[in-house]
Amino acid sequence: MLKINHVKILGILSIILGVLFVIFFYEHKIGISYTIYTIVLVAYHYFALRTKKEFRSKVYFGGIIYIVLLSTIYLRSDFILFRALNFIAVPVLLCVNLMLSLDVDIKLIAGNTLGIIFVPISKMHKLFIELFSNRRKESNNKNSQVFVKVLLGIAISIPALFIIINLLTSADVVFADKLSHISSGLEDVVKADIVIKILLAIIVSAYFFGQIYYLYDNKNRKSVVRQEEKESNTSFKGFDRIITITFMAILDLVYIAFTMIQFVYLFGGNNNLPVGYTYAEYAREGFFQLVFLSVINIVLIFIINKLYLGIKIKDDISNIGHNYRKDIIVDSLLSIMVICTFVLIISSIYRLGLYEEAYGYTRLRLLVYMFIVFETLIMILVAINIWNKKLPIIRIGIIVSLASYLIINFINIDGIVARENINRYVETGKIDFHYLVDLSTDAAGEMSRLKNIDDKMYGEYIEYLNTYELEEVQWQSFNLSQYNAKKLVE
Repeated sequence: MLKINHVKILGILSIILGVLFVIFFYEHKIGISYTIYTIVLVAYHYFALRTKKEFRSKVYFGGIIYIVLLSTIYLRSDFILFRALNFIAVPVLLCVNLMLSLDVDIKLIAGNTLGIIFVPISKMHKLFIELFSNRRKESNNKNSQVFVKVLLGIAISIPALFIIINLLTSADVVFADKLSHISSGLEDVVKADIVIKILLAIIVSAYFFGQIYYLYDNKNRKSVVRQEEKESNTSFKGFDRIITITFMAILDLVYIAFTMIQFVYLFGGNNNLPVGYTYAEYAREGFFQLVFLSVINIVLIFIINKLYLGIKIKDDISNIGHNYRKDIIVDSLLSIMVICTFVLIISSIYRLGLYEEAYGYTRLRLLVYMFIVFETLIMILVAINIWNKKLPIIRIGIIVSLASYLIINFINIDGIVARENINRYVETGKIDFHYLVDLSTDAAGEMSRLKNIDDKMYGEYIEYLNTYELEEVQWQSFNLSQYNAKKLVE
């Protein structure tokens, strides 16, 4: 339980968090303020939890470095996709990191993450109870309880009043006129904007305090029904061997046939194609389908490799993990599918490259390339896991996924798209200028090359930038990408 001195300090810090939230984000575009607020928030969490027995600071700071790096997207880039994704990813990962640093059972992470996001809403009143109650006299001080209940009543009435008053004013013009006179008089004394800021600061302060209260108050995060888990594990005896071999053999035959066609027709350039098809048309289509199919294969191989236990050697259900030995046939069939999946990946890359040569480069096509690289890494892990069952593939897979996402966040996707399309324009004279001007300001540096290539096109791009809301912004909204674009315009 929180100590009284600790509670008072946390209450004050929570209020500071609420005030900073208003200063940083109210009526301001998100920029450098998001990164700064993330750092302030993780410092608050560390101060609140550092004395908790279960708290593991090394785990906490390991995750925080990753999260803060993600939050810099609002400082560095104007790429809307990752700005939108990270707006959700950063707070969710903050909650996951809190759970991991408190040594929560990995199987309970998802449930407790939802808990730390939503349960603090029901604990928001604790800020007022803890700040205004006197524990030294009585833990359930009657006066403080009444005060808190009054505050809660006021808070609950605000949204109800908003709806009711709007309906009443629309129903009766006299009531609307009288209310208008009253509200105009109040505005001379108290600005509505100030009231909104105060309410927002209180809500944010109470929420973050409720979050810490939840982390200290929830005593059952590590409890797991071990017996039920054990029973469910021992009752499952894995996939049947004959069914697995039959299933895998049929799929492998299909994939082997497809692989042979790729080598003969796609990679070999055989022009004996169906009527109405040219080689260029044949080669350029189907890459999205192949990428999707390769993902299905990876999932399928992973599931079979995990849930097919091997050849049964004894019937002792009390130690099921040691009752089976490796099955060379099934592992070989899985390996064949892995090889065929690599061919699918190579085929999709080859087709995508030809498609880009014909139609140019886009964000989606570049993101597909990056996904294929990530998919290949996962495929290698799955291939190793077929023959080395002890490989902690889930843990390594999560690390690879998080690392890949972080790396992609630091790649200037719009800059690369602009660069490659301008290179293509120099070589072929073809360019989709309307697509390029719709890219974010991350592409401005590469687009400036047009000044020495096509002065008219460059002038049109500068005119477009002038309409891109590059006006002076307050420091909270500072973004390096927009700043560099603005310098280009000037």
